[in-house]
Amino acid sequence: GMLQSERLLLSWIASSSSIFNQLKEYLSPDDFCEGIHKEVAQYIFSEMEAGKQPDPAALVDKYSDPEDQKDIARIFHTEEALKADADKSKAISETLIKIKKATIERENEAMDPGDPNLFKKKIEDRRFIDQIEKLRINV
Repeated sequence: GMLQSERLLLSWIASSSSIFNQLKEYLSPDDFCEGIHKEVAQYIFSEMEAGKQPDPAALVDKYSDPEDQKDIARIFHTEEALKADADKSKAISETLIKIKKATIERENEAMDPGDPNLFKKKIEDRRFIDQIEKLRINV
């Protein structure tokens, strides 16, 4: 589901500054569901932007709820068993597209159906998804 996709993408960007740097133009912490995933995304983005490697233990220590701690650990230890780099590259692209489409859907649902900007936004969204679909991630 969507949470698994988010965990995978967070795990990939946290483990590789190269992957993070390729995706940061297309992705933001706001693309992640409210709650722990969004908070972890904010942490990973701020650490990576500062040129630091995210430290899962330091993040876990900021939370007192054992469920939150478990969720954070799960995010950092989610790794798809992808043997070939080409498979991983394709999986990252597909996961990014899935998450961005969900973000776009949430944004469009929040807009008034009579909003004259909705049609224009949908065209821009389609263009953006087309751009991501052409993206080749180097792993």
